[in-house]
Amino acid sequence: MISLSEWGAERFRDRYHQEARYQETIVVNLDKYKPVEVEEKTRFLSLGLMLPLKGHLEAMRFCRKLGVPLDVVGGRMPTDSRVYEDTVRSLCFGAIKYWGDTDDDTKIHLMQTAKALIYPQGQLEVHSHKSCEAIACGCPVITWNKGAMKEVIGEAGYAVDNEEEFLA
Repeated sequence: MISLSEWGAERFRDRYHQEARYQETIVVNLDKYKPVEVEEKTRFLSLGLMLPLKGHLEAMRFCRKLGVPLDVVGGRMPTDSRVYEDTVRSLCFGAIKYWGDTDDDTKIHLMQTAKALIYPQGQLEVHSHKSCEAIACGCPVITWNKGAMKEVIGEAGYAVDNEEEFLA
């Protein structure tokens, strides 16, 4: 078993009592995902599939509580229900903008110009491709300290343990 995080390799060893290795791999095209000079970054970003576990509604709640602007980006798989997406869309008004499923150029531009990726995921993740993309674009990540997230983001953001830390 090869894992994209040491955390994932440890879980595999614990669960299956078999060898697992961590393979550090760059999974983002650094020619495509790169920082750009921006005068001022004022908007936050929520990015991911339109599923409750990806935390869009929580990101929206946090940004409304702080009075800061947020861009919400993400599509859904054809088999996914529209209920969550419709709920997210209905709550995007004022300083919160709904983008839906965007093309790569738009998504990359939003990551390059965002103050931070707000990613309050509701699941243990072995790796986070979207966090790696954001970091490569110069966008720090704020996420829960769950699964491999602290390992994935390293010093390029904050893995927090509670809402108070998230809001800070």
